[in-house]
Amino acid sequence: MSVDIIDVLLGEHGMLNALFEQVERALPTATTREQLGWAIDTLEAGLTAHSGLEDKILIPAMERKIGQGGALAVMRDEHTELEDVLRMARLSDNVEEARELLKRVITLATRHFTKEEKFLFPLARHDLTGPERAEIGERWAELRCVTLAPRPGEPRRQRRPTYPPWGDITHSSGS
Repeated sequence: MSVDIIDVLLGEHGMLNALFEQVERALPTATTREQLGWAIDTLEAGLTAHSGLEDKILIPAMERKIGQGGALAVMRDEHTELEDVLRMARLSDNVEEARELLKRVITLATRHFTKEEKFLFPLARHDLTGPERAEIGERWAELRCVTLAPRPGEPRRQRRPTYPPWGDITHSSGS
């Protein structure tokens, strides 16, 4: 039941890139601030969740291997910049300004993903062992409330679900 955190984060990049394409297609037709609200909400939810997980589980593991600062500090700073530009878009009352800020968010995020994919992720594959990446992947699954199925030959692990709060809805009780 292991998943490599790098593969997971690459998958999230793919999902977010598809989202960026949808937002980019919709931006030119948005004429009111309310019409931009869904784009802001969607980008904010996706990007802050993604960067928050990187900041919480991947970057600290990398810092333990290579130290703080340098490229890892740049990654965190870029996460902060994305959040700041999203906040500016949310607070803007001007449709054109908000539209341009959203375009900027997409450009910044795309560049950031490229840096991660060309530098950070290969570095993580080199410096973190397979079991370390799998452990971080399991932490990702817990934080994302994802149930990992065992691979062929792996023992099935019983783990109490952390979500939904009402328990495991996949098993009926009493019948």
